[in-house]
Amino acid sequence: MNDAVDLGTTLARFRTRAASLQYRLAAADAREDEVARAATDLERELRAGATTALAAARPRARPASAGARTATKDVVIVGGGIVGLAAARQLARAGVRVVVIERGEIGGEASGRNGGQISPGIDATWAPLAKRALDLWPDFARELGDIDYQCAGGLYVVMESDPIDPVDVLEYRRERGFVAEALDASACRRLLPSLTDRIKGGVFSPRHGQVDPVKTMRALARSARACGVDLWSNEEVTVIDVSAGAFRGVRTPRRHVAADVVLIAAGAWSGALARQAGVDLPVSPRRIQIIASEPTERMTDTLWGGNGLYSRQNSAGELHFGAEGPPWDPSVETFERRTTEPTLRRIARRMVELTPGLRGLRAKRAWSGIIGPSADGQPIIDVIEEPSGLALATGFGGNGFGTGPASGEAIAELILTAPTSVDTTAMRLERFRAPS
Repeated sequence: MNDAVDLGTTLARFRTRAASLQYRLAAADAREDEVARAATDLERELRAGATTALAAARPRARPASAGARTATKDVVIVGGGIVGLAAARQLARAGVRVVVIERGEIGGEASGRNGGQISPGIDATWAPLAKRALDLWPDFARELGDIDYQCAGGLYVVMESDPIDPVDVLEYRRERGFVAEALDASACRRLLPSLTDRIKGGVFSPRHGQVDPVKTMRALARSARACGVDLWSNEEVTVIDVSAGAFRGVRTPRRHVAADVVLIAAGAWSGALARQAGVDLPVSPRRIQIIASEPTERMTDTLWGGNGLYSRQNSAGELHFGAEGPPWDPSVETFERRTTEPTLRRIARRMVELTPGLRGLRAKRAWSGIIGPSADGQPIIDVIEEPSGLALATGFGGNGFGTGPASGEAIAELILTAPTSVDTTAMRLERFRAPS
């Protein structure tokens, strides 16, 4: 009788496994090798499961897929962006065995496809993380080497049509502990002669800066490897293992990784991963788009923004322009990285309105990236108590790259149960739970 019960339980478990393998088939883009491997895994597991149940074997964690390798780490990080790599490097330096698993190329999503600006968010929740990031970036850049780091400040321009005044922006920033100064319209145009005459003035933040995001991610990957971090690229986590009230590791089409802690730092993909493991993580994808001009003569090393636009000139002389998108609607999800003509036209129009002196610039290229804001626009940095073994560093939206060093540091400190450099209380996942 017990054998029959065990067999029924095992077959039920393998029906669940079949569902996860169907997920693999859907995620495989119909590649024949993945389809064949998934089908073989299912057949072998069903046979092995029946044999195990009839033998009345003791309960144990689900076995790895047939033919798959098994690895054991202290921490497995899902997501190879700036936050995941920064956390991995800090954990490895503390003696933790770490692997980072990335579904594509390391740094190939939002961390390598953003505007390269270090001008993080300044509202009440973001401010501690942003200030810590501004403290860390100079040494972070110095350690990584050639990433085109410049700290020449950032200018926020207030248009005549804006409902606020520069003094309002200045007070808002200073109240949150940021160094800033107000500039009148003439001072703004001395800093950036191409600006329109139709401005009230601006606010200059001397600690803001810029880097090349692609160079930064390549250098950070090299540094993480040098610290002993394993980096697995082009490998998608398809299953997060949970048993006996704890997270036990992850599975990919190639292997099973057992770990004491699973850190989800997968940006826009974090929500779907967490939901698969039974955790409601309100993070959804949003597309950003950027235009780069042909190289032009050196204008400024200072970042500038306003009129819904953010801009910089890189070390090659290209001018990069990105614009804030339409109001975020979490019900509209897209992981498409294509650029769209309406958005590119909006960026160009806002650029001419803000800096008419740049009219006639020739566009060289355009690209997009997928960011993952949380439902309230604030970061999620947390270690979950129940089930245990799950850590989260996600929901950063457009602030993920600029705050990356501080966010990685914060979640690493939480995992290590060390004193944190930043108070993350307001960043906990529990804020989304309805009061009981």
